[in-house]
Amino acid sequence: MVLLSVENTYDGTVREKDGVFLSAKRPGEGVGLQAVRHTVKKTAGMSGSFTGTECSPQM
Repeated sequence: MVLLSVENTYDGTVREKDGVFLSAKRPGEGVGLQAVRHTVKKTAGMSGSFTGTECSPQM
């Protein structure tokens, strides 16, 4: 088992649409989480993302 923990800084405003985090740097989704979700799906892993106390696990 491999466990990774990644922190991402942001300006304090969470941009989200339909359960998907949006980029603060450009229009659309953030690239980092797209890459994580792709890798997790490809390797049949699990991931989760959270802001503050809210958590959304994904398989």
